[in-house]
Amino acid sequence: MNYRGGGKKRILDLFGRWMPVTGHGVDIVKKCSVPRPIVHATETLECNFDFEDNCLPYHVFDALRLRHSIDLTGFNTSMTFRGNDYRSYVLMRGAS
Repeated sequence: MNYRGGGKKRILDLFGRWMPVTGHGVDIVKKCSVPRPIVHATETLECNFDFEDNCLPYHVFDALRLRHSIDLTGFNTSMTFRGNDYRSYVLMRGAS
């Protein structure tokens, strides 16, 4: 996971590029908190999707919003470049 640069550095950029922990140096990995290796099916919201340019595709965010009532279009969660793009994408399509 990558934190956003700028004045509000502690905003987690869910919309940005996702990289495996093996793609980072030791100094970054020491700061990471990785999830448990085994995840129960009941804790998994969405699965079986392909990353697009190492980013979560919009249909995953749509599923979170429409199926699980997790709206990531709010100002606090989308203050990143791709977050703003996704918010615009949702607004232009309608909130359906």
